[in-house]
Amino acid sequence: MRGIEHKQQQLFSYVNLEERIPNNHALRSLKVLVDDILKGMDHQLEAAYSREGRLSIPPERFLRASLLQVLFRRCLGIFSPVSSNYRSEWN
Repeated sequence: MRGIEHKQQQLFSYVNLEERIPNNHALRSLKVLVDDILKGMDHQLEAAYSREGRLSIPPERFLRASLLQVLFRRCLGIFSPVSSNYRSEWN
């Protein structure tokens, strides 16, 4: 059963997470784009989950987390599964 995504403002922090990211940071515009794409995928995601059973963690949360992992690994130059000596052209 597909869980409902509740927007969480705090995660073990007394500072609002929105305050930690500058207004002009690229992650803000990327978040808007990703949210729009995921909203457009709502029917496909809903169809993939049963109406019965225990609620799942919303797939949108997993997809956003996976995207962040890929972006940060790429930016840090640790994207290659082949060699630890691999250096990204972005570095």
